[in-house]
Amino acid sequence: MKINKSMDQETKRKYELVFLLSPELEAAELKSFEKEVEEKIKTFEGEVHQKEEAQKRALAYPVKKFESGYFWAIIFSIDPNKVNDFLSEFKHKKEVLRYLNTVYDEEAYNALTKTKPKKGITKKEKLTPKLKVEKKIKTSTTKTKKEKKEKKEKIKIEEIDKKLDEILKE
Repeated sequence: MKINKSMDQETKRKYELVFLLSPELEAAELKSFEKEVEEKIKTFEGEVHQKEEAQKRALAYPVKKFESGYFWAIIFSIDPNKVNDFLSEFKHKKEVLRYLNTVYDEEAYNALTKTKPKKGITKKEKLTPKLKVEKKIKTSTTKTKKEKKEKKEKIKIEEIDKKLDEILKE
């Protein structure tokens, strides 16, 4: 029996499911929806690992004519062969505006949220010398449009003077 149990654990895959729920739901309806999802996971022989509380947020654009909605996320494990059947239970519910189910990768999540320690020089020290050098380069190499025009005019006048001298000598 223990062998079968460990085999079940190996065949299960961890998922993260995020719902965007209607803003018209009341607190009691939200709780009942959450319980319903958890019960469905258990009926499909899955287990809940973590869940967040539903939070009402404004949307960037209207979804099914709603400007806001409740976001709710749950992390669970279930047999990959049963995921589609599980999700089909929630596809056409009126409370669900949108949902997204992804394979949960803990290593990737930890890598994204982990901050890397800074070594040696701070950011401020790194940027300051570069900025000074860039300013020096800009001031020494860039010329205004007036300076460029004046230089071109001087060349033209000098060329004209040379040609005049040549003509006068002949």
